[in-house]
Amino acid sequence: CPGGARLPTSLHHSEVKIVLQTPSTAGYLVQREPVLSEFLPTSAAISSSTRAAHAQSHLRPDLLVSSFLGLRDVYVDVMVICPLCLSLLASTSATPAAAACARRTAKLRKYDARVRHSIPSSSSGLRPSFAPLVFESLGAMHPRCSRWLRSLFSSAQDSLLHDLRLHLSVLLWLFNASHLLHALAALFE
Repeated sequence: CPGGARLPTSLHHSEVKIVLQTPSTAGYLVQREPVLSEFLPTSAAISSSTRAAHAQSHLRPDLLVSSFLGLRDVYVDVMVICPLCLSLLASTSATPAAAACARRTAKLRKYDARVRHSIPSSSSGLRPSFAPLVFESLGAMHPRCSRWLRSLFSSAQDSLLHDLRLHLSVLLWLFNASHLLHALAALFE
């Protein structure tokens, strides 16, 4: 795989765009690349330069999904991983969605503590949660990712979830076909 298990940024941005549109259509407020606002102690021991550096070093999840119903805000980070990369193949070949599971665990390690210490939403008063949406390039999705997406929509909005899954599948298969064509063309050069 080019660049190891991580796939090109253009694929990631396309996935984020698709994921962003669906909750918006369902009536959620969606913000792209929000700053993860954390509590900082107000102690005089923290200088203004430390505060400024902290503000610049924030992790940026891909989306912040908010509801007008006073529900918990959710930071979302989208990831696409190739389970066929040599670096993953031995550990992921025997179990469906194993690459997605491994990547989800890594995302949780990266973001979870920061989200737990983030500032509560002004609309709900609850601290936001974090949902890593991990997709494999061959179409598998982490089961919790699937449950979280399903939780966004009422049964009357099942067509939105169906459309989201369809658009993500088509995007992945177009990417896979393009990647294969480029690899085959390189063999005959």
